[in-house]
Amino acid sequence: MPDLFVPADTSSYSVYYSTLLRRGVIPEYINNLVDKNRTSWKKKYPTYEIFADKFVITEEIFNSLVKEAKEKGIEPDAKGFENSRKDMEIYMKALVASAIVSRDSFYRVMNTSGDETFAKAMEVLKNWDKYDVELLSKER
Repeated sequence: MPDLFVPADTSSYSVYYSTLLRRGVIPEYINNLVDKNRTSWKKKYPTYEIFADKFVITEEIFNSLVKEAKEKGIEPDAKGFENSRKDMEIYMKALVASAIVSRDSFYRVMNTSGDETFAKAMEVLKNWDKYDVELLSKER
């Protein structure tokens, strides 16, 4: 058992998203998208802070991804898409950040966009005086 238990929220999992990930469709799509927009996006989003605040995965980007997936034999699944939309959006934004801002930006986007485990870890670190006795006194 870990020192602090944070239950994993798997409610946004879908077979559709899993298939996109397994087949590498999302990274390939984002790489191609970044290649087409790299120069303008680097100018528009020169720092992580600006990127994080302003860059958005648009409906056009989502629609284009679904179209490309269909061309690769992955049939659209509206329910699965909507169920996993937020996770896909975070992952896609993280891939773009990595390509146009810096490699570590991938993790900054992934970890600050609803990751409950990361949020709990940050809470513990920021409030160590509250958690230290509880965590350090546990028998190992």
